[in-house]
Amino acid sequence: MSLSKTFNGFTIIATDGSDINIPFDPNDQDTLVKGIKGARDHSAYHLNALYDVLTGIYYDIHVSTPSKTEEVVSLLRMAERHLYPSGSIIVGDRGYVSYKAMATFNETGQKYVIRSKDIDCPSPILHRHGLPAAEFDRTVTVSLTRSNVLYKSNPSSYALVASSSDFSFLKSYDRGTYELTFRVVRFMLDNGCYESLVTNLSEKEMPLEAMKDLYHLRWNEETSFRTLKYNLGLVSFHSKKREGILQEMYCRLVMFNAASAIIGGIEVSRKDGSKYDVSANRAVAITNVKLFLRGLLSASGLISRIKKYLVPVRC
Repeated sequence: MSLSKTFNGFTIIATDGSDINIPFDPNDQDTLVKGIKGARDHSAYHLNALYDVLTGIYYDIHVSTPSKTEEVVSLLRMAERHLYPSGSIIVGDRGYVSYKAMATFNETGQKYVIRSKDIDCPSPILHRHGLPAAEFDRTVTVSLTRSNVLYKSNPSSYALVASSSDFSFLKSYDRGTYELTFRVVRFMLDNGCYESLVTNLSEKEMPLEAMKDLYHLRWNEETSFRTLKYNLGLVSFHSKKREGILQEMYCRLVMFNAASAIIGGIEVSRKDGSKYDVSANRAVAITNVKLFLRGLLSASGLISRIKKYLVPVRC
């Protein structure tokens, strides 16, 4: 089995973050989280990651403070390092939608799909374009500017970039504006609610129906975070020192990737008459990979167990 998997010819890389509780140190202000509603103060890191949702491989991480204010910054740092395959799509949730990220990806040729707040929220990205309250697939353009005069002259065409925002693309244009073009796809979910996505993928590269399946794949990273925390112990650390904690985090991620590579190399197949395709139960498989690497399980035993414990693929 190939460890390289694609969707419509693209490697699908989810970006997301998760808080990681660490040993409490009230003197470390960077990791201190104040308790609310009577809860105790605690310490935490925020793990930002780029994750291949089809192979289960983490390509890069950036550890930040638990305030979550650095999610877009972390994403752009990881994208700049580009430790993931070419021909990829970065898929993100609402915390990653920003003009800066979209412009950066347009300029660098990085394909993206990011969920936006829906048009009736209102969304700061979508509300200015007069989009219909129904399913649609269309391309829009907005002129970004720091000029209040330009913005107030036509707020439906201009978007105001705060002077405090680090949006360097405006410096390259004599008129002080930056034309940002992107595609908006809005579709109805099974529960009757709508989802709105912004992207620089063309309709030919990713038709509307495929966009629905593509965004659904992003949830594989949520599952991987749970596996990291509860099957590989990313909620329990031996060290109290911050350097030691970070080292343990990287070790667990390396172990996760090693297990994913082993699991991905073993063919599994659904039983006759089964409605769904199947994949290995990753949580159970990782436990067995750990036994194998410790010499407590043979290679044939590992393969047998991975093939035995399967879960349906419903996407």
